[in-house]
Amino acid sequence: MLKKLTALAALAVLAGLTGLWMAAGFSREPMELGLQNGRLRPCPESPNCVSSDGASGDAQVAPLQAGPRAGEAFTAMRAVLMGREDCEIVAESATYLHATARTGFFGFIDDVELHLDVDAATLHIRSASRVGRSDLGANARRVAELRLALEERLSRGTE
Repeated sequence: MLKKLTALAALAVLAGLTGLWMAAGFSREPMELGLQNGRLRPCPESPNCVSSDGASGDAQVAPLQAGPRAGEAFTAMRAVLMGREDCEIVAESATYLHATARTGFFGFIDDVELHLDVDAATLHIRSASRVGRSDLGANARRVAELRLALEERLSRGTE
């Protein structure tokens, strides 16, 4: 009887993990991407998004760059994202970029957006999970990693 229960528990865990894996691979692009009134869209109520453009509380991060180098930073960040194995650029314009990023073991797809606010000379970022409620800090860590990579790239003077 104990062997049967152990086997059933193992099957339940495997089914749950398979469901997570399938949700990661088949998650669709959310409708709420892109700019709205010249700004990145707000983060949802769930704690799986960070943004420098209008977010508050735990969802708020500082812009990637402000001042005269914001345009240069936008170009450099594009190169940083292209150089990451976990990222793929899916849409871009002169002032907006949307990339997807796959997370660790399960390969969940997150959305990373950049917005160069030319009038304010500021490079904003938003990183959000497509599925689930909590991301265990994955988006905040990603933004911190991207910020460091950008600063390093700008200090070397290469875009």
